[in-house]
Amino acid sequence: MNLLYICYEDLSHSIAPTIHTIEVCKNLSLLRHQVILIAPAMGRYNEQVLPFKIVYIPLIDLHYLKPIVFSLLLPFYLSFYLLKLRPDCLYIRGATFITFVISGWAKLFGLMHIVEINGINPLYSWGKSLFTIFRKIDQVLGDFSMKKADKVITVTDGLKQELCRRYKMQEEKIAVVPNGTDIDVFKPLDKREARRQLGLDEDMNYICFAGSFYPHHGIEYIVKSVPLVIQQIPETRFILIGSGSEKAKIEREVREKNLMDSIIFIGEIPYRTVAMYINASDVCVIPTTKTGLLAFDSFEGSPLKLYDYLGCARPVVGTDVPGIGNFLESITAGISVRQRDADALAQAVIDLLHNPARAQRMGENGRKVIVERYTWRNTALEVAKICEKLLNL
Repeated sequence: MNLLYICYEDLSHSIAPTIHTIEVCKNLSLLRHQVILIAPAMGRYNEQVLPFKIVYIPLIDLHYLKPIVFSLLLPFYLSFYLLKLRPDCLYIRGATFITFVISGWAKLFGLMHIVEINGINPLYSWGKSLFTIFRKIDQVLGDFSMKKADKVITVTDGLKQELCRRYKMQEEKIAVVPNGTDIDVFKPLDKREARRQLGLDEDMNYICFAGSFYPHHGIEYIVKSVPLVIQQIPETRFILIGSGSEKAKIEREVREKNLMDSIIFIGEIPYRTVAMYINASDVCVIPTTKTGLLAFDSFEGSPLKLYDYLGCARPVVGTDVPGIGNFLESITAGISVRQRDADALAQAVIDLLHNPARAQRMGENGRKVIVERYTWRNTALEVAKICEKLLNL
C-alpha cells in the first residue's frame, strides 16, 4: 500500500503530536508499506534515521500566515506525489481548514482519505475580532471535511462516542486505534545504571513527570506535593521533563517555595533520552486535571506518557480522569487519586516508596499489558487494516 500522510506539526519538538506521527509512519514503513510524510517546514525531525521520506513545505515566517501558505502550496505537492508515489490513500492528522483543502483534492482525484482525530476543541463562537472569526471558519471547515472523510480514526472509545454525539456520525464510520509506545526504547533498565549514566545520586528516590507544561497537566499539584513527600522521605527528588506555556510559572512557584533543591527541571530532551530518566525513577506521575474544555472533560484521554511509563515497568500515580486512573487500576499498574488533590498525590507516592515490592509488581503488570496491547507496531497494523479494507486490498 502507498500512503501519503499529511500533518501540520512542528516536527522538531519531542511532543505527543510529533511522536505519534513519526511512530505511525515508521511502523507502517516497517510493515513494508510505502509512506511519504508531508509536513510544514517549521522545524525538522532529527532524532533518528527513518525508513520513510519526509517532505517539508516551505512557509513564510509570520505566525498567522503559516497555515495559509501551507494550504496554498499543499495541492502542488500533493499533485507531484500523486504522479510519483501513486498513493492508494491519504491519511490526514487533525480536522482544520487544511483538512478541508486536502479532502477537496482527494475527492477531485478519486482518492480514499482518512482523518485522524486525537481531541475535540470547544465549540467556538464567531466573535467580533478577526482572530475569532478565522478560528470559527477553521473549525467549521475542519468539521465539514471530517464528516466527509471515508473513515475517521480516533484513539479512545470515549472520543468516538463524543464524535458521534456532536456530529451525528455513524459509529461504523469511526474506528478506534489506541496510542502506543516503542517497547524497544521504553523498556525496563537497571535503575542504578540509569542513574549513573544521567549523573544522578544513586541513593536518592526519584519521582518523574515527562510531558508538556500545559494547564490541564496539573504540574502545580506535583509542586504542592513535594514538601509533603520530603517531610516523610527527605531523600526524594522530583524530575520534571518537558516545556510548555506553564513552565515559567511553575519555575517561579518552585523558587518562591524554596524547593529548587528538591525539583530537577530537565527541559525538552530527545524522546529516547526520556526513557533513561523514567528508568532512573521509582515512581512516575500523571496529575492531569479537567479544565472545563470539552477536549478534556467529556471522554477518556490516551496520554503517550502513560504508555511510556508502563513500558519501562514503572508504577504510576495518576488522577481519576477517565483513561488514566481507571486504566491504571484496571490493570493493577498504579494508584488512582483525586485530581487537584496534592495530599492524595503525595500519599500515593509515599506509599509506593515505602512498599517497593508492591511498586515492582505494578510495574511488571503495566509492562505486560503494554507489550501485549499498546505498541506502535500494533497501532500501525490496525491503521493498515483499516486502509486495506477501504481499498478492498
